[in-house]
Amino acid sequence: MIPAFILLVSGNIRAGYIRWHVRNPMLLGVMMWAVAHLWANGDLASIILFGSFAVWGGLKFATLYHTAPLLEPELKWLWRDLLAVILGSIIYVMVYASHGQLFGVGLAI
Repeated sequence: MIPAFILLVSGNIRAGYIRWHVRNPMLLGVMMWAVAHLWANGDLASIILFGSFAVWGGLKFATLYHTAPLLEPELKWLWRDLLAVILGSIIYVMVYASHGQLFGVGLAI
């Protein structure tokens, strides 16, 4: 889940190497989140919810490469990727620590 959060943050930052290589890191992060939850949960409600996110993300990601390419990467984009890694890690720790209070399903530490 840590890479999913890093990709989610990277998708909301203007430009960076992660965004240049992946094209839509937020979409890939949602797909990773959905697949991780499908792997952990096996009930019908989870399969419908997370499975629909995974299928939607996969279809959207497959059609994404027909769009125009982004600008060429620049060295100044490196700090944005570092910011995405730091913020994504912080958000992951916060969600991990309060997953039980937020979603009703606690995580084992």
